[in-house]
Amino acid sequence: KTEGEYTTKIPLILPLDLLEMIWDLGVKDVLLSDDNLDTAGKKHMAWMKEHLQVEELMAWGMHGDGIPCNYDRTESVVMISLNLPGLSGRNGRLRIPLVILPDHAMNGHTFDDINTVIAWSMRHLVSGSRPCCRHDGSAWARSDRKRQKKNDDPLPFRACMVQCRADWDWMGKCFHLPFHNVKEGCCWLCRCRRDQVSL
Repeated sequence: KTEGEYTTKIPLILPLDLLEMIWDLGVKDVLLSDDNLDTAGKKHMAWMKEHLQVEELMAWGMHGDGIPCNYDRTESVVMISLNLPGLSGRNGRLRIPLVILPDHAMNGHTFDDINTVIAWSMRHLVSGSRPCCRHDGSAWARSDRKRQKKNDDPLPFRACMVQCRADWDWMGKCFHLPFHNVKEGCCWLCRCRRDQVSL
């Protein structure tokens, strides 16, 4: 109501925790499959395997979206979910929410804070290590007892993100990319601007 900014804790499922649970309950050969990846995804996975000097690497993706949540579509929530793009069939369409927040509670700093935690989790996934403290360097909280108990064991797998899917509005809000209607252009690959496109 005041349009002021305040800091609070929000619930978030870590990609590391979620993928470890899927690894424990899933079938290794299925989870390591890259059959359904597009050409860019397969190329990225090959580069990552060579760079990390590993033979096995799980591919995962992130999907961001805004979703109407009431009958007249005047309110919405922001959802960041995890998917496994290398899998085919119904498994390839799986999306598991990592965080869901009301749209009115989000701003650029909220996305930055969420991305800081997700990036911290991603670094441990790609290195196959377990964190020894929280993302900000503080000691484990009571709610982290299960994580603390696993500290001595390395992760049984390694994983890297191969895609991030969302519409342009979400990409602009989440990653501070230029929006489609601004003069400086919206693409990170070229310098084309809207006024240079003939309709």
